[in-house]
Amino acid sequence: MSKIFIPAFVALTGCATLPAAAPQPGDAEIRLALSAAEASLRQLVLDVRDDAAVPDYAGSLARLDEARVTVATQAVLGAATYGAVRTAERALLGVTLKVCADGVEKMAAGGRADAQGYAQGQLGFSCLVPLSLFAVR
Repeated sequence: MSKIFIPAFVALTGCATLPAAAPQPGDAEIRLALSAAEASLRQLVLDVRDDAAVPDYAGSLARLDEARVTVATQAVLGAATYGAVRTAERALLGVTLKVCADGVEKMAAGGRADAQGYAQGQLGFSCLVPLSLFAVR
């Protein structure tokens, strides 16, 4: 006769709820930095679309750099407590922020028409959507 591990059986049947993962060190700081960077990028996209507005490329780059530094700092400080999944997530977030910064630099270097095309297309898929997902998480 086989034994059934009752707590695992109860969890699998849906009779019990599993606790949410505990927040990791630095999650609040990272979330705040990401929210500021995302808001700045969304405003940049709106400014690029409006011919009367002056896009603030330098401000967006500054917020992206701040977010990158925050992610790197928190990753170093919390390296001992992070698991493999959390470490990979932080690395992916750093890469996403670098792609965003490169996109903003590309927009600043090109003309307004090029910046509008990039803001409406590639920036949304490669930068804004991933940052939104990270900020919500």
